[in-house]
Amino acid sequence: MPRKERRAQALAERKQRKKRRPDGAVYAWMAGLLQSPPGRVLEVGTGSAAGAAALASRGWHVVPIDAGALLARGEYTGRPLDAVTCWLLDVREARPELLAKIRAMGLQTADEGRLAVQTLVYRLADRVLRPGGVLQIVDRMNEPFGEALAAGVVRLQRAQSSGTSLEFASIDARPEGGGAYVSVQSRQSKNAGQGAPRKSPAMRAPAS
Repeated sequence: MPRKERRAQALAERKQRKKRRPDGAVYAWMAGLLQSPPGRVLEVGTGSAAGAAALASRGWHVVPIDAGALLARGEYTGRPLDAVTCWLLDVREARPELLAKIRAMGLQTADEGRLAVQTLVYRLADRVLRPGGVLQIVDRMNEPFGEALAAGVVRLQRAQSSGTSLEFASIDARPEGGGAYVSVQSRQSKNAGQGAPRKSPAMRAPAS
């Protein structure tokens, strides 16, 4: 593709991403789903200060960690966290180290990269969460939220959390245009490694 066309395409993609950015109400909704009392939370990949602000307004202490480098290297030496959030991840804006890891996986599309990084987030959360701590992943879907979409998202969560001690906790949705923002929460088992039974899924109706 000629340079002029590549530049035009890149500009169009940037405009589209800017148009799709959520407003403050969406960030408030995402932060409000995290159970209280608030504690220490690691935020992965919103690319906006609005996410940290929404968490802080709910009393959460946002832990200043380079999440991209942490995902790429898999190293963490801090004390256990109460929550990990991954809201509306866009891998095209990821740190160079993380992009290199995605390329090494042989992934081709942005969607493949996004889902792969979400899987890395599950592995990360399994290492850094305290027993009973929560991982919240929020994604934007291009179809209305219903039973079929919810079932598919839960199946994906179970696949991504395979091999960890994270248990599915809840799924919530907020309609947006013809689609929805979907939040999935998983909880670190209080008896991780001790064969604790899995909890039954909890599902709530979409927010209006």
